[in-house]
Amino acid sequence: MPRTSDRAWRVFEELTAAFDAGGEGGTAHAGQGWFASLSNTPNGELNVCGLTARADRQSADELIDLLGADQPAIVFTSGALTAAARAPLLGAGFELAETAEPLMRCGQPPAVAAAPFRVAPATRESDVELAIDVTAEAHRVDRSLLAASIGIGARSDGREVWLAWDGEEAVSALWLAREGGTIGVMEMMTPKRHQRRGAGRCLLTGALTATWDATIAEAVLLATPAGRGLYESVGFVAVDEALTCVRGLDDDVLGAIGQATSRHGPVRGR
Repeated sequence: MPRTSDRAWRVFEELTAAFDAGGEGGTAHAGQGWFASLSNTPNGELNVCGLTARADRQSADELIDLLGADQPAIVFTSGALTAAARAPLLGAGFELAETAEPLMRCGQPPAVAAAPFRVAPATRESDVELAIDVTAEAHRVDRSLLAASIGIGARSDGREVWLAWDGEEAVSALWLAREGGTIGVMEMMTPKRHQRRGAGRCLLTGALTATWDATIAEAVLLATPAGRGLYESVGFVAVDEALTCVRGLDDDVLGAIGQATSRHGPVRGR
């Protein structure tokens, strides 16, 4: 596995620990080849875990021991892993999503997209509340869970929330986290009724360019299938094709991120 991928996984682990585990009751854990950044809420999208390129079957067993038999979670697993290393997750009730969600990196700020939207940081408490509203609608996640998890983290040092505005209406939300010289694109959500208008592109490029100062060396993210094309078009490159294992995610959430929703039990043999 290329050294770039190893570094990207380490940085992503640090970012998720601060972002996904930064709310009420959040906890962060790590072991050899695995990490878990848990909001400890009953929503898998807010319990973010990973098996990196250095993981093996024991790594998966340790992660499962932490999560228990029924904790909803999403586990991003490196595309470099063998099926045997990933197998314990499938045996514990996780399902393997059909489409890879790549770990991506960008080494320079993107060109700002021209679009009829105003892009600005959420500097007021009311703006953060709007960002939670937009994210909840787009992501099909209960608003109260977002408010108690990533909504609290948004007020911490190194965290920023940005909005794209169409007049007086917030139409897209972007959640950033910064650790050292890296910007993490943690969430970017546009409700379906506002998609296909360029708001996400305008928001992503505008916010990254404004945030990217001389101390920043890179930006990283894990792309959903729905967002991959956009990220590639502004300069992000996949450094690992992560295969995603999910437990406790309903079809609404999977559909919102572009994953297939007609699942009939675990998909094996990948």
